[in-house]
Amino acid sequence: MSDNQPDPKPYEWLSSAQGAEAWAQMVRSCGSLPNGCDASAKLVLKQQFDFATALAKRKVSDSFRWFWTRLLLEQASDEWTAKETAADFPHRTMVIDGCCGAGVDAVALGGGLACQTNAISDAVQRELIPIDRSIVSCFLTRMNGSSHRLTWDPMELPFEEFTLPKNAWLHIDPDRRAEGGRSVALAGIHPKWDAIADKIANASGASIKMAPGFQPESNMEWGVCGAPNARRWISREGSVRQQRLYWRIPRWGSGVRIVSASQTGEIWNHEAFPESEAETKGYECIDSDRSSLNLGGFIADQDPALRASGCSIALARRLNIRILGNQFGYFHADSVRAHPMLRWFQVLDVMPMDRKKLKAMSRTMCAKRWELKSRNIDADLEKVRGGLLVDPNSQIILWLLLTRVGDRQIAIVAREVDKVGVEANGN
Repeated sequence: MSDNQPDPKPYEWLSSAQGAEAWAQMVRSCGSLPNGCDASAKLVLKQQFDFATALAKRKVSDSFRWFWTRLLLEQASDEWTAKETAADFPHRTMVIDGCCGAGVDAVALGGGLACQTNAISDAVQRELIPIDRSIVSCFLTRMNGSSHRLTWDPMELPFEEFTLPKNAWLHIDPDRRAEGGRSVALAGIHPKWDAIADKIANASGASIKMAPGFQPESNMEWGVCGAPNARRWISREGSVRQQRLYWRIPRWGSGVRIVSASQTGEIWNHEAFPESEAETKGYECIDSDRSSLNLGGFIADQDPALRASGCSIALARRLNIRILGNQFGYFHADSVRAHPMLRWFQVLDVMPMDRKKLKAMSRTMCAKRWELKSRNIDADLEKVRGGLLVDPNSQIILWLLLTRVGDRQIAIVAREVDKVGVEANGN
């Protein structure tokens, strides 16, 4: 990532001993600005405090140990995903972190997030060289490394001008907003792909962060590095965070699509699909009508990383279950197939998407609360929810799963169950 070059002076001051003490005073006083600071210093201190108490909490666990600009905070990996992807690189190696931004990935690669304490993992011991063309990014990466007991001197240098050391590994998060809007294509990133491809070709291995929606064309020209050996989609808490392109990364091998998902904490689950298995031709497990959807049966919402990777059908084949409508729809089966990337519900009713009928149904179901999901239809969920009746004396939580099967829009009334088919909430 690269920032749009804000004034570096306040960040240079913040990275100084005087700035560090002013920040410590502000944290101890719960946000009171310290005396003796000029206007620009106070502005950056207030901005950092605002980040730490709000937006940064979604990215890091200890938000007062991190420093950002707004753009770099928006673009940064969250620390849990950064820690997971850092495990792609072998220990005791040199890793170049190109376009380091605010340094979350660099801190993870360096072992600064390897445990919950301030200690650095002895097992990691990677030599990190963070690089960014923005001097502000370099200030931030230096500060964020220091607050995690990592000492380095990021290089303020265009990635294209950096000479890759022998036997080095490459991590890079290119700027996907270089042309203004957010891009999912190689042509819209910075540094330009030819420069990245040249470094990949000379690295021991490489991991490139891309948008989840990036899909290479069959005739894509990858340049001197060739096509990636593997691709990986990563989701956390039900949201696809990123896609990774891999060259020569031993952890995953070659010719595979990897789906990685974490719902809570730091427990990650992975499915690796050979490219031949991930092919979606031959839709034998897809139902084009609702005739096989039985009351009392079970339906599952799939992790969004499965949909993004195009591996939904491959997983359905593995589990011997079916999908409604198309590969982006709900899974369904006569019994629960426990899998960490599937969230299961028991079917109570199936009906047309008709607001009057839905309201009449909700009157008889006596739910305390309705939760809604939609797949393959464009529905205003809040508007639909507003038409459902609730019973404040009930303890039952029910779900309305909206989807399209063939040319019909249907609503599936369901209750959530846990991984062994026991009701998960309500009575």
